[in-house]
Amino acid sequence: MTFPVYFYIGYWRIHPQFVFEVLAYAIAFRLLLGRNIIKQDTITPSQRSSVIVGGMVGALLGAKFLVGLQHIYLLWQNWQLWLLLLLQGKTIVGALLGALIGVEVTKKMIGLRRSTEDVFVYPLIVATAIGRIGCFLTGLSDLTYGVATILSWGVDFGDGIYRHPAQIYEIIFLLALAILIQIRSRYQRQEGDLFKFYIIAYLVFRFLIDLLKPDFHVILGLSAIQIAWALGLGYYWAIRAYYHDRVASAHIASHRQPVVVELGAGMFTRFHRIGSKVYRWFDLDLPVVTDLRRQLDTQTEQHQLISSSVLDFSWMDAMPEVPPENFLFIAEGWLMYLPTSDVQRLICQMRSRFSGATLLMDVLGNIGQLGLGKTQFDRLGAPFKWYVEDEGEVAAMGLSPVKVASLPQLCPERWPFLITWRPPLRNSYLIVEAKIEPS
Repeated sequence: MTFPVYFYIGYWRIHPQFVFEVLAYAIAFRLLLGRNIIKQDTITPSQRSSVIVGGMVGALLGAKFLVGLQHIYLLWQNWQLWLLLLLQGKTIVGALLGALIGVEVTKKMIGLRRSTEDVFVYPLIVATAIGRIGCFLTGLSDLTYGVATILSWGVDFGDGIYRHPAQIYEIIFLLALAILIQIRSRYQRQEGDLFKFYIIAYLVFRFLIDLLKPDFHVILGLSAIQIAWALGLGYYWAIRAYYHDRVASAHIASHRQPVVVELGAGMFTRFHRIGSKVYRWFDLDLPVVTDLRRQLDTQTEQHQLISSSVLDFSWMDAMPEVPPENFLFIAEGWLMYLPTSDVQRLICQMRSRFSGATLLMDVLGNIGQLGLGKTQFDRLGAPFKWYVEDEGEVAAMGLSPVKVASLPQLCPERWPFLITWRPPLRNSYLIVEAKIEPS
């Protein structure tokens, strides 16, 4: 096979990318207008038109912006080629994130509060898969091929080097994803859940598949696509903070003299968001952190900063004399950096001093030991050290779990799509709200 694989109509020679892009758009649009899709729609035609336009504009801008960033190195090597890529090129990840932003901005402008994205899931999957056929048949000039490989299914795109057919990998993934979404759609869900499942699954896949591509890595060894992946997941990762806010707000509202203690508080601003009615709020961290915070924040009798290591248990002496059940301790996003023995020591001390209090903690599942994220954090000198099989291991330390949510379910009423269908995935990142048992 010689790349690009052109199509001929008489004397006309048509580029494969053009052929399959046209097919992708046409089939996706037909699916979007299909009878079954329309029946699932929940908003008025005028609102739908506005959302579609907003999504299209966002997709166009996002696709162009990210392709420009992805090949930014050409700007000082060959700016004419960079401009050509900017005019002709596009990225699916950029289009997806741009469309997501465009849809949300449009909904805000027209006052639409309902989730509208589920209707786009299958058209997007089909269009992407068809488009990738065009990418594969285009060959080297499309820049979507993989690195060299000795595997038997490697493809020579014309330069004499057998490479990973990354485009084919993506088509296979999209077919599997469509099947999983179809299965998930049969169970109880909220509006927007299928789209969230789709976009998170696709962004994670693109982050991983880009490791097999000879791309230009612009920051910290990551490509522009991978940076976009991180930003896209960061949007959803922020929901974790929202979940902690909800738990803390509920605790404050349900106690007469509530005390909140953020362990390893960093630069969190949770007190300023939800702490106006708390009796006492303590942000505890190492001196280097609290010294910086004192330059940016103001201490009051209600809100105090404590300079101390969490493992220097003298900070416990500074706690006010209130019933133990009034205390909420928050350990957000850092316990996994401690050795298991240190986590056990901390919980042991809390059991002896604050039995009956509530501890809200993030824990990593054992599957995290195999993950890409672990490798990246190891390289940064911040390796993960503490993992659990499930919340049962947390209970074995002397805690009584009250409520448990996995990372994709931080707001259970909005995130039911990855609901424990595979325990390793469900337990990959847990947020555990637990009562501290007596020692």
